[in-house]
Amino acid sequence: MLTPEIDVVVVATAPDVFPWFLAQGFALLGMLERAVHWLEIAVDRGFINHPFLAQYDPTLESLRHHPRFMQLMDVVRGRWETFEA
Repeated sequence: MLTPEIDVVVVATAPDVFPWFLAQGFALLGMLERAVHWLEIAVDRGFINHPFLAQYDPTLESLRHHPRFMQLMDVVRGRWETFEA
């Protein structure tokens, strides 16, 4: 039988949306390092909607001035612009 913690890890290895959900949850809990960690995984898996992540997702508001988040948004912006081209 899987524990809830293992269940989360199993789900988080799926496509980009599950790590993004975890990032949102950790951001809302004020666990910013963990939130950025999971957001990096979501981005690595293809979640590159820069305007949404950088400006519109209210659950990520606590991250917007975090240095790792700002660096990640530079990466996401580049991927978003390449995707739009």
